[in-house]
Amino acid sequence: MGRLLLLFIILGIFLIQGAHAKGLASFSEHQWNLKVGLGIYAATNIRYKNQSNFRKDDPILIPLPYIRLKLSRLEIMPDKVVWIFAKSLLWQLDMRANYIGHDYKTDGLAHRHNTIFGGVALRFLIFKFEVLKDLENKSKGTAYSTAAIIPIPLAGGSSITLQGEIEHWDGNYVNYYFGVKDSEATSTRPAYHGMWETDYYFQMISMIKITPHWIMRFTPGYRIFGPRIANSPTVTTKKEWSTVMGMVYEF
Repeated sequence: MGRLLLLFIILGIFLIQGAHAKGLASFSEHQWNLKVGLGIYAATNIRYKNQSNFRKDDPILIPLPYIRLKLSRLEIMPDKVVWIFAKSLLWQLDMRANYIGHDYKTDGLAHRHNTIFGGVALRFLIFKFEVLKDLENKSKGTAYSTAAIIPIPLAGGSSITLQGEIEHWDGNYVNYYFGVKDSEATSTRPAYHGMWETDYYFQMISMIKITPHWIMRFTPGYRIFGPRIANSPTVTTKKEWSTVMGMVYEF
């Protein structure tokens, strides 16, 4: 996995040089920008007997409304709010609040809720570093990530973005979302105490302009969970495929 990520980064450096030559500044937006759309999220169901809404079947299918509002340095999305302190082609520093987690509900276990994580993100060239802390203190967890992000401009304003990411979750995070308390253990679900874990995530974000205002979005992703998550009694598989497909209107 480490070699694959290294090859991804090397490829990214060559591609980013080509993108600069083509004029990466075409990715810049006006001081305000509004996009609205509708799509569907499909993903592998990695949890046993998950009773949470839209997460009972395999694959998971969830209707996905989309809105993104940008006002100067502020970006607002359904699951994220970002305030950009400084931004250039070389680097970006921002403060953010993300609604994330691994929502899980089943008989005999307390409901594990998504929660609001807040922190900072720093991008330098194609690399992004992020630290997020659970602001609601439900998990008392912290999430870290290191990513290589490669934007590739296409003709007509379309683009493809490749992303390879290593996510790190501390023991509190893993224990909350994937652990089983002693009081929740049964004959078929033993107690399980989570520890610090890492996963690997690869994603391709395709934004294809159909008209000056309509954009088709297609975002396949692939995640590999580490053994401390994959071995949890609440988890069925260590590999997760996901896809977001939809249409977006840009004002």
